[in-house]
Amino acid sequence: MSTVSVLSSDTQAVSGRKDFCIKVWDLAQQMVLNSYRGCSASGYLPASLAWHPQQSEVFVFGLVLVLKHHNGAAHKLACYFTNWAFSQPSPASILPRDLDPFLCTHLVFAFASMNNNQIVPKDPQDEKILYPEFNKLKERNKELKTMLSIGGWNFSTSRFTTMLSTFANRQKFVNSVIALLRTHGFDGLDLFFLYPGLRGSPRHDRWTFVFLLENALHQPPRPGTTHQ
Repeated sequence: MSTVSVLSSDTQAVSGRKDFCIKVWDLAQQMVLNSYRGCSASGYLPASLAWHPQQSEVFVFGLVLVLKHHNGAAHKLACYFTNWAFSQPSPASILPRDLDPFLCTHLVFAFASMNNNQIVPKDPQDEKILYPEFNKLKERNKELKTMLSIGGWNFSTSRFTTMLSTFANRQKFVNSVIALLRTHGFDGLDLFFLYPGLRGSPRHDRWTFVFLLENALHQPPRPGTTHQ
């Protein structure tokens, strides 16, 4: 699983894997500028991306380990909580309140869904019960960041393809994301697209996926805040 951070200039990106292979990408040319620590020459820009709705820095998360390019150090730990965890038979059933808010630096709620090119809760109880309980964990750990994830293996690539196909569709999605995240107190979004250009997704989705990030990066900040 790869991770990536898009730099605030939105012209370069830093990708990494949990084996500490780090690459610096040129987004426009889709080429690697530099690589560190045992990287191979092959590979595509990673597919799981996320952005903060009020900041110009983009975060991308893997399943367990989040790598952020900062002097080669990996210092963020992201953990996923699935919205079906509570429905498991006892004693495996888990609710957000059962989580240790100090275990990870970022908690990711999986998954949201998409309807008419807009992000929507996958289940009504997510919005009514699980989202509030999940984000309430930040009251116990003020440093904790919470993310909402959309996509995953069972999510149809066709919905991503349709959403990515036009500027209007992408902008509609971005606007819906910002509204949903702010309403429920999430700190960012995990775009878990598996995979642009594969599994029924046309090759050009690799480029329109980058365009989506550009749309998100150029959103105005929330009143009272500034881009970083």
